[in-house]
Amino acid sequence: MIKGFLSCSVALLIGVAFLPAQTSNPGPPPRGGSAGMLTPDKVVEGMKNELSLTDSQVKQVTPLVEELMKTMNALREDQSLTREQKMEQAKTAGIAYNSKFLAVLTPEQRTKLEGLHKVMMEKMKEHEATVRATQGASSAVPSPSTTP
Repeated sequence: MIKGFLSCSVALLIGVAFLPAQTSNPGPPPRGGSAGMLTPDKVVEGMKNELSLTDSQVKQVTPLVEELMKTMNALREDQSLTREQKMEQAKTAGIAYNSKFLAVLTPEQRTKLEGLHKVMMEKMKEHEATVRATQGASSAVPSPSTTP
């Protein structure tokens, strides 16, 4: 079960690595100011709330998240690497992060994380199906009108 979690988590991390980079002049911020920007503090806060992390765990997890996000941002912005090279390096960084992160969690927290992961994967599958259905409908060629 943990191995499956690691594989899916790494896939999610790789996806995050290739999201468009935030530019120095990104235009108007999302509603609520910079609330839409993903920061290590927001990630850790979400983990703390969802997994009931202790203060000690938060102190251990925070540098891991910061390091991973720094690595993923650097990969995303590195123009010298091919997409495949970026994906391989992101996968390696994700595996290293996951092993360190899971070592911080209690067995109960790991179980809860697996449950949250399943829910997230289901939502992603539903979203993918919706996107595919929308793309399929928009790519259909309309039939010519028979009215004069």
